Amino acid sequence: MFFFLFFINCIQKKLQYVMRASVYWQSLILLIIPMLRMAPGWRGNQAVRA
Repeated sequence: MFFFLFFINCIQKKLQYVMRASVYWQSLILLIIPMLRMAPGWRGNQAVRA
């Protein structure tokens, strides 16, 4: 029984870490995408404007 509770606790900690990491990556991507769109030499510029 104790081992089962310990196992659940480990999973919860890992889930918290994954959630934090995903939020971090989402904010990073949201920051990078506008910079890519504003970059003058970017190939997708014409596609984004059209």
